[in-house]
Amino acid sequence: MIFGMCGRFTAKNPNLIKKRFEEFDLHGPSLPARYNIGPAQLLLVIAGGEDGKPTTKEMKWGLVPFWDKSQKPEIAPINAKSEEVLTKRVFSQSLQKRRCLVPADGFYEWKKLGNDLKEPHHIQLKGGEPFFFAGIYEFGGDGKADTFAILTTAANSLMKGIHDRMPVILRGEATRAWINAGPIVEEELRRLTAPFSAYEMEEWVVHEAVGNVKNDWPRLVAPVPAGEIIVERPGGEQLKLL
Repeated sequence: MIFGMCGRFTAKNPNLIKKRFEEFDLHGPSLPARYNIGPAQLLLVIAGGEDGKPTTKEMKWGLVPFWDKSQKPEIAPINAKSEEVLTKRVFSQSLQKRRCLVPADGFYEWKKLGNDLKEPHHIQLKGGEPFFFAGIYEFGGDGKADTFAILTTAANSLMKGIHDRMPVILRGEATRAWINAGPIVEEELRRLTAPFSAYEMEEWVVHEAVGNVKNDWPRLVAPVPAGEIIVERPGGEQLKLL
């Protein structure tokens, strides 16, 4: 099971996500609905190019630093703190040269309940509207996949009850601004990576089965009825909270 921020997300409505690609004059991909996207999986993202023209690329979730040419990279972070991307060597070059948009329509986070218990929540924009996560990427080379990481920021008021971080969510003008060609200055970075409005988001408790990335079906995002909240301790022990 994974309890990272952000370590799982959804693309439940592929037809609506396809329209988001078409807004960039990109051929909208025909993709299956996804309810439990996890690290190390291959995904289609929108990559900003040095010529200013966005392209669709298949990339692996987990950014491999540009200097690591090994077959088994030592690190491949799935997230990058927006407060650190300008100065951390592992992220700084990607930020300035290779920014991308990761399509989604929701994500999961685990709330700590005490006594080593964690409770999974599904979070989305109200009504399930698709959006993009702000991402950065690196080229693979030598037959290896390109890789990406999702930026995170401080939690908004909705997320603070669950976790102290949240992914950077982009919509509207901010999506194009993120993948504009050329470097990004600190002021613009802060503006684009500010926490998304809590008033435009909603969340609910879901079944602990989402913790297993092999599970990928619609029931994962269904709200758990009151009195049937099942959580899992490290080691696999399941408890029902009444």
